[in-house]
Amino acid sequence: MQRFDFELLPPLHQGYGWDMTVEALKEAITGLREDERHSLAIWLNDLEYDAWGRQMVQDFSLGGRGADLLENVNREIVAGRGVAFKEGLASTKRNLPRQ
Repeated sequence: MQRFDFELLPPLHQGYGWDMTVEALKEAITGLREDERHSLAIWLNDLEYDAWGRQMVQDFSLGGRGADLLENVNREIVAGRGVAFKEGLASTKRNLPRQ
């Protein structure tokens, strides 16, 4: 078996691409035109939503953190103890303390 000895080189830059810090990114973003900031905001929102969606799927899949909760809800529904969403929401609103 042949063995290769080599040393990994350190990265050329650190941070957010070409030595950009969060503060530098913020400054660059404030220099964008309104339409460019809007486009960036939509992209960031999509990025976060996609990550959130993947986490939800993972959490509520078989063996996920929320799987037991879903099983309990399903048992309640099968046992006839489920309440329609609108009815439950109305009941919750009636039971909230008045301000």
